[in-house]
Amino acid sequence: MAVTVTHVESQDAFKALLAANKFVIADFYADWCGPCKAIAPLYAKLAGEHGVEGGLAFAKINVDTVPEVAKEHSVSAMPSFLFFADGNRASINVAPRKAGATAESEEADPASKKVADLIRGADPRALTAAATRLGEAARAAAE
Repeated sequence: MAVTVTHVESQDAFKALLAANKFVIADFYADWCGPCKAIAPLYAKLAGEHGVEGGLAFAKINVDTVPEVAKEHSVSAMPSFLFFADGNRASINVAPRKAGATAESEEADPASKKVADLIRGADPRALTAAATRLGEAARAAAE
């Protein structure tokens, strides 16, 4: 069963999503935001490729209709992608992998680490890198 993007309609729904998944990537967006619209298809594609039921969820939170969630997480720019692990904000490596690199070779190369707990703006390379890494972590945790 393919994992899809969950549209969060309330603060309680977001808390439930965080509780039901090991990892969550949350896309804070607005309907009027051009860059948000531009990156939305990639976000949906990444959810289908890397989402893991109960392991990695992809959430979309409209800052105009659920402002309390955006405020709670200090979202000030759209789009903003925040990362969560075990219900809490988490920092992950958002640097794209170099050609031929593996998780093990990256671990040995400190220059390959660009750690962040969010991505501000429509950055397809960083978003793809983050979704890939969290998908790998979610699959490993499920094993």
